[in-house]
Amino acid sequence: MKPLSILVIDDEEFVRETLGEILAALTHHVQTADSGRAALEKIGTEHFDVVFTDLAMPEMDGWEVARAIRQARPGVPVVLVTGYGATAEAPSGEKDLVNAIIGKPFAFDQVTAVLAKVMGEAEVEVEEPALIA
Repeated sequence: MKPLSILVIDDEEFVRETLGEILAALTHHVQTADSGRAALEKIGTEHFDVVFTDLAMPEMDGWEVARAIRQARPGVPVVLVTGYGATAEAPSGEKDLVNAIIGKPFAFDQVTAVLAKVMGEAEVEVEEPALIA
């Protein structure tokens, strides 16, 4: 996979930095934001190939962030990161609001597989591996 420009949004510094480090280790260019509002400022002025956003954030949750990204940059894949697990469901009538959901804690291989899937490079279905912290 060629290096991508990726935005990681999470109000928890540890999660934001950990996910950013995983993606950077895969040779991607990573920027981070600590809130939905800060992320939308970046999205308004910069190009991103994919966005990972936390679900539970103050002021603006991940669903609101995804809606705003869909309006500003409709073609950008959005991955929802949630402590509620990968079984979280989009609000009624918004099934296609995000391209994938990844549960916390997440494993390196899980992040890699979800990224390949949303970028259309996955050869097989993404499996739910055993999660590690």
